[in-house]
Amino acid sequence: MPAWPADLATRFLRAAIAALGLVLFATPASADDAPPPDVIAWLGTPSNDAVRAGVDGDLTGQGTKDWAGVVHRLVPPAEAKAASEADPDARDDPLGGWQIVVFLQQPDGHHRLAVASPPFSWDCGTSRCWMEDMHIARQSVFVQRIWQWHGCWDNVLFQFKARQGGWPLIGVNANSDETPYPDDGGPSVSQVTDWNRITGDVVVTRTVGKQPARVNRLRIVEPPVDLADFSDFAPPYHPKLPSICGR
Repeated sequence: MPAWPADLATRFLRAAIAALGLVLFATPASADDAPPPDVIAWLGTPSNDAVRAGVDGDLTGQGTKDWAGVVHRLVPPAEAKAASEADPDARDDPLGGWQIVVFLQQPDGHHRLAVASPPFSWDCGTSRCWMEDMHIARQSVFVQRIWQWHGCWDNVLFQFKARQGGWPLIGVNANSDETPYPDDGGPSVSQVTDWNRITGDVVVTRTVGKQPARVNRLRIVEPPVDLADFSDFAPPYHPKLPSICGR
């Protein structure tokens, strides 16, 4: 995935094009592209508002029409009551929060829930963040989320793939850039971080102003994390990992 250009106008133009679904990412589900009936039954509502993004594709290598989406599930009353009793201080959310879900198509054509992430919120503090989109490629689910803090921008892509009975995070790609305000001075900075979560290999490519790009290769091995336990869709921060925002 190429680095986002440091030029502010070009960067926002590319973001606008991506938001229209004209480049790398699939467009959100619409009335003409509704989720499979089994997904709607699991969501508890036929409303398209419950699906922020949805895409189908082959996740098994067997030519199936599987489905993945960013959804807001309507929690059944009994389940909501049980959750409230287990944690009385939990925020009352009758929709249960946003989740990443994957449904695999069965031989009879029905879809079975394969994995669902824990619920997560849109609360990003003083920054702006949103789930841009998702797509299926190479039998993997890619989830894209974007952050913006003043002149700093992070575009992060998470890759999940079925392995050994689970759906681990196998890769993270982060495109970041910062364009200082005129009064702040200093050059613009862009950075691309590719982190292979299976091998631990990390490649960081940083460009400062008009200087040649510098490539830094690291090795960061972290315990495996599965989509079923993953809700931290944030830029990949780590003590060994150089950061742009707030540097």
